[in-house]
Amino acid sequence: MGWFEWIGMGAARADTPDARAPQLASADSFFQGPPLALLRAALSGDEAEARRLVAEGVAPDSQGPASKSKATPQLTLLNYATGVRNERAMAILIAVGADPLFKPRPEDGNAFLFPIVRHDAKMLDALYRLYPLSRIPEERRSHDAFAALRFHANDCLKVMFDHGLPLGVTDPRGVTLLSDALDGEDLDTAEWLLTTVGVPVDVPRDRRGSTPAAEVQRRLAEDFRPGTPTYKRYEKFKRIMEQKGIVFPVESAADYRARKKSEAAGASSPKQ
Repeated sequence: MGWFEWIGMGAARADTPDARAPQLASADSFFQGPPLALLRAALSGDEAEARRLVAEGVAPDSQGPASKSKATPQLTLLNYATGVRNERAMAILIAVGADPLFKPRPEDGNAFLFPIVRHDAKMLDALYRLYPLSRIPEERRSHDAFAALRFHANDCLKVMFDHGLPLGVTDPRGVTLLSDALDGEDLDTAEWLLTTVGVPVDVPRDRRGSTPAAEVQRRLAEDFRPGTPTYKRYEKFKRIMEQKGIVFPVESAADYRARKKSEAAGASSPKQ
């Protein structure tokens, strides 16, 4: 469990280096020595001093405080500048070599996850203006988008869409944001994705053989009693999908898997 799963929990205590707190402690609680000097130069807007320090060997991706505990988050200098909402400092750090995709440890998040989990759409937008989404590998873009979904940070998802995130983005399983929202019964987000964002509904099946339409059909048939509020929400999703060209009933994920298995068996059978 990394810092992005802990951020925002608890309140800041005076000069306590707790990256989970909504308000970060002072910079010297997280960093010391040359890295602290670099951060202070960036926070004060002194790019010349920041470049001098980096030229002398200060790592622009310095992080702290050091910890072996996964429950004790580590921040980079760029994380800190983002957390205190200093756009000029963010720009200076990136200009002198800070990598927004750098992760202090495998379980820690990159710089984009920091504003996502804090629901800070303004700082996420600033980061994408400084480091365009087009520069970020597809897998990393997908990871951050699904993280925003799971943290219920729709304001941050909107920023990602505004900066060019494909509406049909999928995770490594081939699952769309809409399918993931439906799987998690996050119906408000599902409706937002369908009606406001306009994500595609006629999409290839994921690795489970499912599609958003098949998921809606399954929920109506198996999970909820007709007439209940949740059933009515899924009925609404079905109507929206029909308006977008989906013809119900659709092949279920289970029937799809069975059909593909039968086809594969037939193809491998020796011909008489």
